[in-house]
Amino acid sequence: MDVTSILEGLTKSLPDLVMDFIPGGQVIRNIARAVAGTSDDAEASARIEADPALQLEYQKAVLIQAVDMAKIEVDRVRAENEVLAQVNETMRAEAASKNWWTSGWRPYWGFVAGTAFGMVCLLCCVLAYMAIIGGKSEAMAMIPQVIGAFTALFGIPMAILGIASWHRGKMQRILAGELHGRT
Repeated sequence: MDVTSILEGLTKSLPDLVMDFIPGGQVIRNIARAVAGTSDDAEASARIEADPALQLEYQKAVLIQAVDMAKIEVDRVRAENEVLAQVNETMRAEAASKNWWTSGWRPYWGFVAGTAFGMVCLLCCVLAYMAIIGGKSEAMAMIPQVIGAFTALFGIPMAILGIASWHRGKMQRILAGELHGRT
């Protein structure tokens, strides 16, 4: 094989490779084939380029697809907002509760998680101290394992705590009149 034949092969297959990696690329190819009435991408492209009526039909089909995708996204966002509204309502009810445990479990979890995180940091410092001063290389080798284990352990609860803290702070700012144009 010579360089020219390799370049010709790349030139012919490169558009297909690029379209496979572009989000929606396969959908665009399918629309072009459907509009042109052929299963071959190159032939579909040639037919659409040669016929202004097919160009308009192709553009219309792409726009219809875009509108359909936008509707799906709007529905997804609405569903997500409904879930967040339910979570917000639950958090407000918990905060307004007269029961100390119901209104205090989120702050309690925050203090416990913060304390545990501080202890892990302290443990890593102790392991580093033992490795450097005590000459125990095994202690230094344990630091990545400890960090990895606690990252997995704290990952989900810390995300929940972050979301809860964010919404609690937002609610407190609303009640204080700092948000939504109130001063």
